[in-house]
Amino acid sequence: MRLVLNIFSVLLGVSSLSLHAEEGDVGQSRFAVAPFVMSSSSMGLAGGLAASAQGYGQPQGQILGVGLVSDNNSHLTYLGVYNYRIPNTSRWYVESELLHGLYREDSVYVEGADGFDSPSGSHNSDKNNFVEGKHTQHDYRIGFRYVFPWGRGADDYQPAPVEMQDGLPGYGSGDVAPPPLVSMVISPFYKSREVENAAEPYRDTRSQGLKLGLDYDSRDFQPSPSRGQRFTLDVTRDFGSSNRNAFTKVEGQYSHYLNLGPGFGSKQNVLAMTGYLSDIPTWDKDNPEANAPWYEQSSVGTWRRLRGYSGTRFHDRSAVFYGAELRMIPNWQPQSGIPLIKLYNIPWWQFAVFGEVGRVHDELDLAELHSDMNWSAGFGMRVFIEQVVARIDMAYSDEGSELWVVVTQAF
Repeated sequence: MRLVLNIFSVLLGVSSLSLHAEEGDVGQSRFAVAPFVMSSSSMGLAGGLAASAQGYGQPQGQILGVGLVSDNNSHLTYLGVYNYRIPNTSRWYVESELLHGLYREDSVYVEGADGFDSPSGSHNSDKNNFVEGKHTQHDYRIGFRYVFPWGRGADDYQPAPVEMQDGLPGYGSGDVAPPPLVSMVISPFYKSREVENAAEPYRDTRSQGLKLGLDYDSRDFQPSPSRGQRFTLDVTRDFGSSNRNAFTKVEGQYSHYLNLGPGFGSKQNVLAMTGYLSDIPTWDKDNPEANAPWYEQSSVGTWRRLRGYSGTRFHDRSAVFYGAELRMIPNWQPQSGIPLIKLYNIPWWQFAVFGEVGRVHDELDLAELHSDMNWSAGFGMRVFIEQVVARIDMAYSDEGSELWVVVTQAF
């Protein structure tokens, strides 16, 4: 079992237009800093600070920052800025993310390990077909989000706060979801990985280009929905250069949320379900070294998909994934009476059980992708702290178990 703190989840989970506030708090700003200590297989014992600033400059804006150092000289820094409206516009918003990480003792599923024939990370690859050593990553992105004049975006769009009661959305009743918010995101990006002990050309890789996304979102509460749907379609393009491979990746994901109401000792029970499909149509099966770098390939085995496997355990041309999760917020919420903890805004904690299936393949073959699928199952606890969901998941698979400590829900 390995413990993993994945700050990378912030990059994917927070960047969506959202504003939520307790009754009487609308328009107020809030700043919070929390120290933490963690241990991981790649960083050893580490300590750091996480900070959140909400409502500064603009009421819907949010800034997140994380920094940590470890006893094996690993370190990580992250800064995210979300939901700030571009001046003199009514429908354009900007979001940016900067991440730098240095992991001294990381395990990465790329070519370079001795004694293995199948490609590292493929569906039939051995669980020990990875390289160990120093791993450096840089991820930079700036996104420009345009809100279409439909649904919640009709007329003169203004992000409105979700009415909250004890940290839960008070919109409507039953399974009635709010009108959808439809948006488009244009995101220039740059990524790099340097993996010590990996074989060439996997040791030092770069990717930069443009990601275009469409987002249909009728969820009632972005941090932890209880009803509604979300569909995203993303196209990533790296046009290549003399030292970079060109590639195109297409991803689609649909998530659905059913509010099961209170009961069984919980004031909220939600069934969350999702399906995901990814493909790289530019894939060259006969020349794997000319394809997308391993971290940009279609993948499962992460903090979001097949959590019972280590990060990016499986990656190839195509991937499919299905997941279901039952999320329960107990009536028993003692955190407001605990010293030190009560200094933070923590309206609820949540218990969850989940099951998942998925796999990768070197062709876009739906029949093959749905055969001999990998599985994962487990349970977890989530805490809604300072309007951000902190999540701990214990997941199992046929290769062992993983304990993930991350930010935001899996989907």
